[in-house]
Amino acid sequence: MSTVFTPMTGRDYPLGVTGDGDGWNVACELHAMSKCGIRIREKGCTDVCEIVFSDLLRQGNLYCVHIPLEAGKEYEYSFFADDRTVADPYAKAFAESIAADLAWGTGREELWYRVSSETYDWEDDTFPGTAYEDSIFYGIHVRGFTRHPSSGCKHKGTFAGVAEKMEYLKELGITAIECMPLYEFDEVISPGMDQAYMLERYRYCERTEQKKINYWGYCDAQYCMPKYAYSSKGNPQQELKDLIRMLHRAGIEFIMQIYFRERTNYRFIEEVLRYWAREYHVDGFHLLGNDLPMREITTDPYLADRKLIYYGFDLDNANITYAGKRRLAVFDDHYMNLCRCFLKGDNDTIQEAFRLIRNNPDRCGCINYLTNHDTMTIADMVSYDRKHNEENGENNADGRDYNYSWNCGVEGPSRKKPVVELRKRMMRNAMTLLILSAGTPYITAGDELGRSTRGNNNPYCQDNELNWLNWNLTKTNRDYAAYVRQILTLRKQCTLFRKRREYTMMDTTGCGYPDLSVHSDEAWKAKLNNYDHAMGLMYCGRNGAKEELYYIAYNMYWQDAGLAFPRPPKGKQWKVIADTAGAQEELIPTEQDLMTVTARSIRLMTAVSEAPKHSKGRGSV
Repeated sequence: MSTVFTPMTGRDYPLGVTGDGDGWNVACELHAMSKCGIRIREKGCTDVCEIVFSDLLRQGNLYCVHIPLEAGKEYEYSFFADDRTVADPYAKAFAESIAADLAWGTGREELWYRVSSETYDWEDDTFPGTAYEDSIFYGIHVRGFTRHPSSGCKHKGTFAGVAEKMEYLKELGITAIECMPLYEFDEVISPGMDQAYMLERYRYCERTEQKKINYWGYCDAQYCMPKYAYSSKGNPQQELKDLIRMLHRAGIEFIMQIYFRERTNYRFIEEVLRYWAREYHVDGFHLLGNDLPMREITTDPYLADRKLIYYGFDLDNANITYAGKRRLAVFDDHYMNLCRCFLKGDNDTIQEAFRLIRNNPDRCGCINYLTNHDTMTIADMVSYDRKHNEENGENNADGRDYNYSWNCGVEGPSRKKPVVELRKRMMRNAMTLLILSAGTPYITAGDELGRSTRGNNNPYCQDNELNWLNWNLTKTNRDYAAYVRQILTLRKQCTLFRKRREYTMMDTTGCGYPDLSVHSDEAWKAKLNNYDHAMGLMYCGRNGAKEELYYIAYNMYWQDAGLAFPRPPKGKQWKVIADTAGAQEELIPTEQDLMTVTARSIRLMTAVSEAPKHSKGRGSV
């Protein structure tokens, strides 16, 4: 390279490499035994200029360098320390010259970056700001959501592919999509993945000489750039921003999952979160990783209006609300594990299930889920007693050993009509319980369609139809999918199931009934013993001027159960509006106060105006 670059003292912020009008400002931390610095080459050229950083350019461990560049030319850069190429953790885009290394499944061999100067017109973009009690989360994998041939998308497996499914997302009724890692991770498992989880899988690859894919992306990564392989036209920055802007216009929030290793420097985490919030208008972050500096993250003033989701929080040392809305939410497995046991009829679960159904802390939201990326799906948890991870190539030793599942009598697929019907009922039970619990429901993409991973509860390396959402299920499981939409619509329309605060079990609105009451085979009498499996929950409240009254009968026992219900207000009668056992809508006679609930089913009723009674009129003479 003929050009000579003369480095000068630069600024210590922003970190990384940024353009400043007449060149680049470099602020980076490099550790070397002998020398370190930056390599620069002109776009399209192979000649490289190597600039060694002197101690005169260092402040503490930070090199602060200004490099004048020739106007009108585009350059690429790469850091080095001794004889090693070093990643720039703050890089915003890879160089176009290594685009071939960024295609899915290829693995990166070079680390050349470019300084992006592109601007984006967000137009009138506004944040939906949906409260947790009004939210319905929908978890997706960007590639797997539309990669299947049945998706019908032009740009399968990309941000643009997700955008093509916008009408489906709106019709489903979700309020936020939560994306598994979408930043630039290396999906080819390699020795550079020193996270213990991935390192073990690399050793496996060495033993078997097999190439393995890290499909999920929970590993160290280039955190400040969207994944190139998730773009349809080689511009992931613009494509992701287009998607987020489109989601916001539809009233749907965009939540990012981000994994950080234990003891990751807080300043780095802060820079990453602020960058995504500022540049990509991300509505919130689901943070993954042990012992993250959550006290500092939850008090960061720049993130004060963003949702933060983690395993737990120190609520006494956090900013817990913004504009009167809770901004923090807990995401852990307790709801899933206990409610799975309750759904399959285990003893000593009903009391805790009742607590979790109404759990809705005043200071912090709670995300309820029955499945996640590393669990059995809804369809599989009623079809398998044990995990079947053989396809992962680890002798079925990976993944969770305890799934709290039940196969309904047959392990795996079955054509036996009683088994098939029972499984469908159990799936409807699961989705009803999840959606109508007081916390924020989290639905893993495909569960609303009955997706299966053939009993694999840890498909981390399966970039195939096992992980890709099969959109043919919208037809083959249309009845189940329609039922799920019915319950989602009920939750959105009825304020009783999405209260801001926990139920008091007292009459706080003057409607004549407690906001929540428990019933058994006797009205107004709760029976939540360790051997009980059935309960009736009645909800009462006001939606504006309208008084609402709902009754949900849960019977998780393997035999039919009798459940009593209170008499509705004068002029009202109970109406069955949904039944997981397949019963049709019907009016309950006014004088009836006890009903038989089918084994392993849930029935929903609401109080409606009593039908007028018509008497015979006299004929004319």
